[in-house]
Amino acid sequence: EIGKKSARRHLGIGDAPGYVISVAARLVEGKGLSAFIRVISQLRTDGVAVTGVIAGSGPLEQSLRAQAAKTPAGDIIQFVGYQYPLK
Repeated sequence: EIGKKSARRHLGIGDAPGYVISVAARLVEGKGLSAFIRVISQLRTDGVAVTGVIAGSGPLEQSLRAQAAKTPAGDIIQFVGYQYPLK
């Protein structure tokens, strides 16, 4: 079992302030990933200290990255790719 600090380091978010909200999914239609990006962006706009993490890979990765980059949350949404189970 890994701790919170180890998990944050592993995902590259270290000491990011506030909440970390994540989703792990294949990056394909029907997973609600555009909605996830919109929610993280709205939280940022509302002044909530939050980091969004998208773990996974798939054909929509580039378009999701582009969508995230166009939002106020572009700098706080991290794409970390496929993650193997941590031990």
